[in-house]
Amino acid sequence: MDAAIKVIAKKGFTEAKVHEISDGARVGVGTIYSQKLFKNKLDLLLTITLDFWENLNGQIELRVSKKEHPGQKFHEVLAILEELLLGNVQSIYLSKVLHEAVPHIYFIEDEELTKKRRKITHENRKLLRSLDRIIEEGQQQGEFDDTLRPTVVRQVLFGAFEFLLYGLSLKASGREKHVGYDEQDVTKATNVLFNKFVKK
Repeated sequence: MDAAIKVIAKKGFTEAKVHEISDGARVGVGTIYSQKLFKNKLDLLLTITLDFWENLNGQIELRVSKKEHPGQKFHEVLAILEELLLGNVQSIYLSKVLHEAVPHIYFIEDEELTKKRRKITHENRKLLRSLDRIIEEGQQQGEFDDTLRPTVVRQVLFGAFEFLLYGLSLKASGREKHVGYDEQDVTKATNVLFNKFVKK
């Protein structure tokens, strides 16, 4: 999967070839299919995506529950996302692959792959519910500004994070030479934006 993440990030899902992925993983193309690791390239993309969402939600369940205040909980979610998507070049490649996966996920007809897509949708909604609960809790306790619905606050914050992350992934994959900011800027910008919703 690591080899697939790098190849797909650099070439795009459509242009990425299975033999390039197998070369990166130092295995033969036949090994991928003979071992029934993945049904096809789309199955591999879905597996990468599902693995990320399950890992993310698992980390949130494990770490956020240990925090007492909504602000602390929200910062912990941001810290987890930064670790998974900004930690190193490979994690930035992953963010590009996750972005690449979105249009392909919704055009699946294969029954087996449809089940995997449903799991991805379930994990995604699980994250959104977790974020909305934290924001709503913060609003109820007077810690967060309550002039906007929790869903809107969540979309503003994570929409900005996702857009900034996409720029970094383009740079890491060689598709853009300069984006005008780095990983530290993404972390700083997300925290500054979040603080706009925190009551002083």
